[in-house]
Amino acid sequence: MNRLAIIIAVFALLGCSAALDAKVIIPCERTLVVDPGDGYYINTGDIDTSSGIFMENFTISDGLGKADAVVFTPYDDVLKMLSRESFLDIMSVALMIEATKEGQETGNWTASSYYGAPVVVHNMTFTSGTLAGSDAYLAVWHAGDDSYLVLFSMLDSNTTSRIISTARIV
Repeated sequence: MNRLAIIIAVFALLGCSAALDAKVIIPCERTLVVDPGDGYYINTGDIDTSSGIFMENFTISDGLGKADAVVFTPYDDVLKMLSRESFLDIMSVALMIEATKEGQETGNWTASSYYGAPVVVHNMTFTSGTLAGSDAYLAVWHAGDDSYLVLFSMLDSNTTSRIISTARIV
């Protein structure tokens, strides 16, 4: 009888010790490195995680002009399956659709990212909304690992180009 009781106890314990698992998303802190030139400072803004993408806003300014940057890091399984080029294409199209609701593209030029990849910079003139009468540069590019940057710059083209060429996530 003791052997039967021991066997039943072992099976009961084994049955109760089944492991459970669940997917968890744990963001890690990394650093945005950018060198727009002397006299600039950077402020961090809001963090949003509601759309399958971690997004954190930054403002780069010298007190006279500013550029707003958003770091995007996709964590959604579907978005993570996209190639880097596909994700950049989707982000570029979405950016331009939103921008052309209140303005028009007046030209574009190419800068190089920190990693040497070409980055298309769109010249925008805003004709309505809170930015009516303003000009800005818009760009989106890969910033390292699984992160991307979107830049809305009201700074001059040289400073905008320098931001693009030095910005990276480490």
